[in-house]
Amino acid sequence: WVVWPVQILDGVGAGLLGIVTPVAVERILKGTGRFNVGFASLMTVQGLGASLSNVVAGYVVSQGGYAVSHLVGGGVALIAVAVFAIYHKEIAPSQKSIG
Repeated sequence: WVVWPVQILDGVGAGLLGIVTPVAVERILKGTGRFNVGFASLMTVQGLGASLSNVVAGYVVSQGGYAVSHLVGGGVALIAVAVFAIYHKEIAPSQKSIG
């Protein structure tokens, strides 16, 4: 029964990511005529990351154990939050700058 909340949160996260990703690409590439290329590139990188994450996680666990793998995962998440905090205005410009 413990798996149910994790599955629900995973579904919510995947659903939100599926909605936000094309919106972010559209806002970044608005007016360039390159939405499909940008979106396909992003999906390719996301697929490569999903494919390689198991290999990298297995390597980290085999070299340092589960404690190190949790620290590495948390570090990657912190880097993602920092990048978002720095560049979020490019993804969601203020309404005044839209026109």
